[in-house]
Amino acid sequence: MKKILYLIYEKKSLQIRLFALFLLLIYFPIFLNAFLLQRQTVNAVKKERIESIQQILEKTRENIAFTIDNVEKAANDTSQQMGIRKGIEDYHDLSLERKASFHNFLTRQLAVLNDKSIYIDKAAIVLPDGTVFFYKDGFDVYTYDVSSDFLYKKVIASTEMIDWYHVIEEDFFMDYGETEVSFMTHKIKDLQQEKVVGHLLVFINDQYFQDIYRQVFIGENGRVVLYDDKITPIDRERKESSSNTLIKPLMEETGTVDIVEEVKIDNENYLLSILPLENERGFVTGMIPVEELTKSIEDALRRNNQLIIFVSVILSIWILIEIIIISNLATQKETAHYRLNLSEEMNEKLRLYKHDFANHIQILQGLMEMGYGDRALKYLKSVSEEGKVVDGRYKIGVPEIEATIYNAITTAKKYNIKVEISAMELSPDLAINLYDLIKAFNNLIKNAIEAMMDIEVEDKRLKIEIYEALDEYVFKVSNNIPIIPEEMKDEIFTKGFTTKETGNGLGLYIVKSLMEKNQGKLELEVDNKGNHFFIKLPVNK
Repeated sequence: MKKILYLIYEKKSLQIRLFALFLLLIYFPIFLNAFLLQRQTVNAVKKERIESIQQILEKTRENIAFTIDNVEKAANDTSQQMGIRKGIEDYHDLSLERKASFHNFLTRQLAVLNDKSIYIDKAAIVLPDGTVFFYKDGFDVYTYDVSSDFLYKKVIASTEMIDWYHVIEEDFFMDYGETEVSFMTHKIKDLQQEKVVGHLLVFINDQYFQDIYRQVFIGENGRVVLYDDKITPIDRERKESSSNTLIKPLMEETGTVDIVEEVKIDNENYLLSILPLENERGFVTGMIPVEELTKSIEDALRRNNQLIIFVSVILSIWILIEIIIISNLATQKETAHYRLNLSEEMNEKLRLYKHDFANHIQILQGLMEMGYGDRALKYLKSVSEEGKVVDGRYKIGVPEIEATIYNAITTAKKYNIKVEISAMELSPDLAINLYDLIKAFNNLIKNAIEAMMDIEVEDKRLKIEIYEALDEYVFKVSNNIPIIPEEMKDEIFTKGFTTKETGNGLGLYIVKSLMEKNQGKLELEVDNKGNHFFIKLPVNK
């Protein structure tokens, strides 16, 4: 044993190799465990993100189906009007005076139909001989030659009571004045329900209808697209998308089955989700780069691993320096005896370091698994004795709300808007449909950013607050400029009101409608510090 110790003492290169072997035996299991833990965490986060996206898309599908059902119900109520059915059946036998009276009656009924939904743009009734009763902000009657019209033949040949169409202008048998038209048809039968005497056409406002899914947020680079039953994108802005070549064969192959697959588009992996509407009316699709699903957690884990490596290097250097200092203190006379004691002491210390370091890693693992990333980072920094200032973070407890705020911060930075966040942790049992809350909250934030983004001043501030007051959860969004004039305060919540050249005036109207639907309140306060919008919801259902 003495000869072995003496050999180790004399051979410096052998000492270095043994030291490296010691470190390898200590740190290799720790780093292997950290690597496996990272993979497990990333896979778990990816699974949760996919489930969250599926829930958002499912809610979008329900909203679209609800809208379609409302339009169909409104059309059915109008088509079943006894006065309309009788008037159309006898129209060509009526006197001029009776026709005028019927026109007035029909005008009122079509006006009521138009007012039943913001998604209904125009309405018309077409008789088999080409007589057209058309309503849009006024009533008109004219005759159209339908004898050679392909689309009209398709409409009258259908055996379905209700049909949906999305066509381009040259395929349409009426001069609608649009490049593309979405409409539904409802057969009108005589009083005996024996024959079809006409067709009710309800034209859809595509801009409002597309807002249902265009405003859905599934990721920074994610998007939601609606396809009709012919597997053609309803949204003309996305008609030329390269993803269509993959989506169409998938839907043709699986039919009405929900699909969640990873596909490659333009050499990049995407998560593609396809949900069919009821009665095969169409499909709701969501697509997001796979990398985006786990990018944030991978970046956080990468930073944590870098800190772990840094701490490991510091501890290794510490051990090495300690060995060198102790070695230089030994006298030549006591070398053999000291080397023996040193070897035993070093073994003990390495075991202690291994034990302590393993404890550090286990504590870090526990913090990361429980979602306390900030505390893990702080703990690592205290171990390495490196003091850094940690940026403030917010924890709300509802991932969809946190994603909404994160998106707001990202967008605001592009326009030099300063963002201040003050948020409490919410109860998971909110007294509102979560999708409605996200849509309303996102609308307020989006309006505040759009109001400031084109203003060339240095002091632009967006403040987002979430707190509880008087048994209510309060979601407050404030922007310091421009101040809303007093005379506009009561107008901005009305349908169609907008100060933007390209706006549709539906943002705040939708927020107000969502609050009324969920027994919440939407309020506005204006002072010299800016505009303050409040969403107030009861704490308990």
